Amino acid sequence: MRREIRSSLLDITKERLANFAVSKETRFQYFAVHGASLVGIALLFMTSLSYGARIVVGDKGYYYAPESILLIIKSGLLAAAAVALGAWYLRWLNRWLQRIADAEFRLQQFRLDIERASWLAETVLEWKSTSQEPFPELLASRLSAGLFQSSASETEDPRTPAAHLADALLGAASSVKLKLGEQELNLDRKGVRSLDD
Repeated sequence: MRREIRSSLLDITKERLANFAVSKETRFQYFAVHGASLVGIALLFMTSLSYGARIVVGDKGYYYAPESILLIIKSGLLAAAAVALGAWYLRWLNRWLQRIADAEFRLQQFRLDIERASWLAETVLEWKSTSQEPFPELLASRLSAGLFQSSASETEDPRTPAAHLADALLGAASSVKLKLGEQELNLDRKGVRSLDD
């Protein structure tokens, strides 16, 4: 009975490893994020370029007209937004691939754990059939250490460009004053750092 269960579990894990894939809904969301990110980056860059193409130098050749300065600011902001979105997109893609690899690794680890647990059970049963002494607890705990345990991935969550900007502003601030309705909250540098924890 025990060997049949082991065999069926190994067959299930082997089949899942052979057909390892995400669901249709997850795949749709994956492609939706790809599409939205790439379209957003392209639109931001194209708009930035179109503003940049309309910049003209003044009549005397050494100054910019006020309209051109406004176009330079708009073009620069849109280019910075495109770069920030691109950076977020690359981090998101890296995290996605890391999670897929982690899931596949956990499945492989589960398969190995089934083999280890089965070997340990066989060893304990063999011990009991040949000896009146109980199986050494220390040995059992050492042999079963880490069975069916998975460690959490250490990849950080992808943050939006707005979160990076807030971190940069709040991280550089020596104090922050927040007004929440009628209440006012003042935080020094130490208090601002404690908000991250």
